[in-house]
Amino acid sequence: MVVSAKEFAHETGFPVKLIRRLCRTGILEHWLSGKVYLLDRDKALAKMQMLKAQPIYEPQPQQRTSCRNVNKLPQQYTSRTARLKALIAKRRSRAGERAGNDD
Repeated sequence: MVVSAKEFAHETGFPVKLIRRLCRTGILEHWLSGKVYLLDRDKALAKMQMLKAQPIYEPQPQQRTSCRNVNKLPQQYTSRTARLKALIAKRRSRAGERAGNDD
């Protein structure tokens, strides 16, 4: 028997959004009549029971990293500005050493 996604959701208790998403992704066999998804009730019910029996995949939560962790600043520098000032001072001292060695 052919029913719409809305009727199927009402009969089975599944959310309408879920049924429509499963149709869009191709998991449930369907036909489009304008904007209405039409389903074979028996096939759709069998597929939903099979999906319900499958274990749910839950991704592992990822730890958030702050900018400081990503840049891996040494602990002596408390900010990016301090690190940049230290790098500039180091380059200037190297440039002064090179200028002194050339004489």
